[in-house]
Amino acid sequence: MTETVIILPHPPSLSQCFTNVSGKGRAKTRKYEAWEKEAGWTLKAQRPDKFHGPVDITWTFGEAPGEWDMSNCLKALEDLLVNMRVIGNDSTKIIRDFRCKLDPSIDGVKIEIRTFVGEE
Repeated sequence: MTETVIILPHPPSLSQCFTNVSGKGRAKTRKYEAWEKEAGWTLKAQRPDKFHGPVDITWTFGEAPGEWDMSNCLKALEDLLVNMRVIGNDSTKIIRDFRCKLDPSIDGVKIEIRTFVGEE
């Protein structure tokens, strides 16, 4: 089994990632673009393994200011992993299992990606 661990800054909630632009439709917000840039460089610096087949992922979130929704933060993280070619895509053919949890001692998000081994 292959495993990699990545630490990234806490992503914005999905509701803070896109805005409607008159005449254009949906567009990324400045906040989301800034997070993508920071998280992208942070990810590159860690030189994670690349996964070409199915994986399971554990997302461990540190606390963020205010009230927030853990599941609304997943899309930005999944899209970053795909865009940076850490995983092939974020469909169920690739992400076969995932778990989310909270650990206030983490600064940002700890992402543990493992090759998927199926039901045992």
